[in-house]
Amino acid sequence: MSAVLLEGFVDAAHAFGHTVLDVNGIPTFRVFRRLGLNFATAIGDPIHPYPAQLQPVLADAKGLASAIRTAQNSNVDVIRLRYLPESAVPDLKDLPTHTRSVVHHTCIADLNSDIELTDVKKLVRQRTKWIQLGRDVGELRFQVVRGLQERQQLIETMIAWKRAWFAEHRLAAVGFNDPFHIYCLQKFADLEFNDVFRIHVLLSGDVPVAAEVCLAEEKSLHNVIIAVNPSYRRYGPGVLLSRMAINIALSEEFLEVDFLPPYSSHKNQIAKKTVAKTELQVPLTRKGILALKAKHVADTVRLRLAKRR
Repeated sequence: MSAVLLEGFVDAAHAFGHTVLDVNGIPTFRVFRRLGLNFATAIGDPIHPYPAQLQPVLADAKGLASAIRTAQNSNVDVIRLRYLPESAVPDLKDLPTHTRSVVHHTCIADLNSDIELTDVKKLVRQRTKWIQLGRDVGELRFQVVRGLQERQQLIETMIAWKRAWFAEHRLAAVGFNDPFHIYCLQKFADLEFNDVFRIHVLLSGDVPVAAEVCLAEEKSLHNVIIAVNPSYRRYGPGVLLSRMAINIALSEEFLEVDFLPPYSSHKNQIAKKTVAKTELQVPLTRKGILALKAKHVADTVRLRLAKRR
């Protein structure tokens, strides 16, 4: 599955005029120009959040350090690698000066534990809001979306729902609205990626009320994006959809469902297990150091303002 995705990411990068940087003959980084700097990120970011699963060289500390040196020799100013396994992160003393390490937590449902298959009706009975949604709009049902037109339409709908949520919360959502990100969402809706780039929808009658994009990688189902219809958000259908993602994973013999960062209490309640992942922000030039320092200051100010609201 990774080979199919990797080829798709390379095509998408070339479509945007970005440079693809190989390490040991494997496409590893996507390099793009922003604010006069050359930024490098894992080629699958943000659609595929775990670089170590796409590029084996990033799966251990020695290989990751070698990949960083390759980028340093290719006029890259800053590298950002998200959600690395802790075992793959070298000692920061062995990395360029001013490298920052940020720990995130992902919630994972371990399907080897005592989790049983259930159905929508049984789940709906657990919450009054879901019962009411079924009464107000129509009977609730879960669907794996496989048709090309339906997949393409639902991706566009999800993008609109997410943008409405960001606007409501006065968030710029620069990462989500990145044209490369949007292009990749639309590209992977193609039937060629049907088995690995999965789209699930929760319907009330014939009305889509929540939808999600998942990546099926080996025995893991990664919950990449979830979006909720603004008209029905008060019913909390996203939580029901997340529970159904576990249900479908069980029926298809996945070993885990990974809800990905950011951490939230409802994800933890559903998944019950948390795992630490490391983000590395690596400046390779003086300009890169200044850019990361400025970003750190901006992030700190933004966090303080958010707490005051």
